[in-house]
Amino acid sequence: MEFFMKKITCVFLICTLFALSFSSVCFAADLSAAANIGDVAMGGSEQTAGEISLSDAKNENVTVSGTYTKNALISIEIKNISSGIITLSEQGEADESGNYSISAKMSDDVTVGTYELKIGASELQTNVLRYFKVTEDKNEAEVTLAAVNGTIEASVNGGAAQNLGSSNKSLYPVGTKISLTAVSNNENAAFLYWKDDVSKAVVSANKTFEIIVGTSRTYTAVFTDAASGAYITFRANGRILAGGYNSVNVPSDPYVAGYTFDGWYIGTDKASLSAGQEINAQTDTEYKALFVLDETAYTVTVSNADSEGGSYKYNEKVTLKAADKSSEGLVFAYWQRDGKVACYSETYSFYVNADTSVSAVYAAEAVAKNAVIVMAEPIKMESTNRIAFYAERDIPEEYKVIESGILLNRSAGFDLTGAQIQAISKSTANKGQYTIRKANVNTGDTWYGKAYVMYTDGTNVYTAYSDEVSMTF
Repeated sequence: MEFFMKKITCVFLICTLFALSFSSVCFAADLSAAANIGDVAMGGSEQTAGEISLSDAKNENVTVSGTYTKNALISIEIKNISSGIITLSEQGEADESGNYSISAKMSDDVTVGTYELKIGASELQTNVLRYFKVTEDKNEAEVTLAAVNGTIEASVNGGAAQNLGSSNKSLYPVGTKISLTAVSNNENAAFLYWKDDVSKAVVSANKTFEIIVGTSRTYTAVFTDAASGAYITFRANGRILAGGYNSVNVPSDPYVAGYTFDGWYIGTDKASLSAGQEINAQTDTEYKALFVLDETAYTVTVSNADSEGGSYKYNEKVTLKAADKSSEGLVFAYWQRDGKVACYSETYSFYVNADTSVSAVYAAEAVAKNAVIVMAEPIKMESTNRIAFYAERDIPEEYKVIESGILLNRSAGFDLTGAQIQAISKSTANKGQYTIRKANVNTGDTWYGKAYVMYTDGTNVYTAYSDEVSMTF
């Protein structure tokens, strides 16, 4: 009996020592984990995944808490199941009681899709998994406003104006009309313009201008401050290329497809400047780029219509009319341009940007008029390391366009929530064209383009996309 007890004691001591060094073998602890993103609880499978809107997913914290062994290192990782992109990687440590809590935000790479949260820990043999889904926003967009040397007044849908201070960020339903007014905050502040911070385009030179909420945007009201000196601005094709007080370096020569840069002008006077040159000013000065139309001619081929084609310069307007086929029992259906439906009106106008073929199509009876949003084949501009993308839209008259533009991405399969670049047209006309050029493209690079248009019938908001196009440089 004494021998038996000694043997048990020995085994107990050996196992205890063994457990101190190799606790995962002798005493495997369970990890408990409650996971939330904002107020949304994550599920234990893809089928039970909680859902959160895209804008909330970008702003809310992911919180994981529970119990495990004391002082254990806990790690969490979130990835998009479809793309494999990691949007969060964080670590924390359990306390003396084994309790832990980790809280962090995901990166800006988050897009619409299903996500997997992997929770690991020291000495844990199997990771704990949780799931959640990021969904499209519920027809709301974030508008960010800022004013330099001033404040902003806003009137929403014709309501009373409210002063929002020098900065504001708010969510509005898509289609909301907001009248913005820039207000100087001191006698030295002089209004210059409103600019779109993403495109750096000047959207208005008037203190008051109106926006219709589409996708999330950021606008800044820019004032000069006389106390800081003379303000110098370089503007080209609606974009601000350089600006500053008293002294500024001349930017690189700007580029516009179909045109040649002629120089920088102050009013009608051409300035003798070169890129990189430092210039000084004693009074507020604005330099504007002037461009001259190239002589290159493009061929427009027209068939099955009352109009003929011809030779046109870049950006020259072409207007075509359909033929009367009533004697043949036919009615006009639509125009096709380079094999794609482009317009449902019998009179079709567009601006030339390349050689193109246009044909009128007829049918035995009238066809339904759908929203048209198409992309032409991109054009490689080898001499300037650019790729040009062209979009065209034709939205039926009973709808109102809220916003349209072009999306660019380095890989296929994207939309408004996943594109790397979003360029927005200033025009909200139902018919129109829009062009952007991707600069600084390297040999072997492939860029994908897709046009979009948001429009409304007064009650519902619709978003239509073109097919994707691509070009490898």
